[in-house]
Amino acid sequence: MTIDFYHIQQKEITANDCSVSFLLRPEHAVFKGHFPGNPILPGVCMIQMIKDVFSDAKDIKAHLTTIHQVKFLELIVPEAGTILTLHLHWTAAGPGQWQVQAGMIRGENVFCKFKGVFSTT
Repeated sequence: MTIDFYHIQQKEITANDCSVSFLLRPEHAVFKGHFPGNPILPGVCMIQMIKDVFSDAKDIKAHLTTIHQVKFLELIVPEAGTILTLHLHWTAAGPGQWQVQAGMIRGENVFCKFKGVFSTT
């Protein structure tokens, strides 16, 4: 699966969990503007990836309705060949709603932690 600024290499989905390994596309325009000469992955792009992966795992068009907590713990520099992993876990929070926890990692490095609610409405 390819979604503009990243490319999914591997995906594992269970009933309430998903794990994807992906590569960033360092040549993408988002990295030229954030920041010129010193590119990093914007936090909003990390949240977009969480939404995209959750939507794909559930085969729905999810909307982010609430962010309870998000922490950007380390900068992600887009380097060719660097594989990152995104882990998601979700539980039902009501009709058409899911409480989602996510973490973006590489080895022992945790780049982002997220807790929020997605819905189909």
